[in-house]
Amino acid sequence: MLELSGFMLDDLALTFAARMTAAPYALIHRDGNAWRVSAAGAPPEAARSPGPCAQAHLLLRRKGTGFVILRTHLPPSP
Repeated sequence: MLELSGFMLDDLALTFAARMTAAPYALIHRDGNAWRVSAAGAPPEAARSPGPCAQAHLLLRRKGTGFVILRTHLPPSP
């Protein structure tokens, strides 16, 4: 039997994967047509200062037993 810890009923697979990382920062970002989760020891450079062609992303920082949202970026819709 599999027991999940930290899973919430309304949790998306991406946010669940981001919260399960042991790193202080987690970045949910767009990679082509897919979304990916990357863990980092420091905020990724691309998320700190996005340029005119920055990818969509959500940067989270570990705080206590959870995460806080540091930065989000969504490009304008076509």
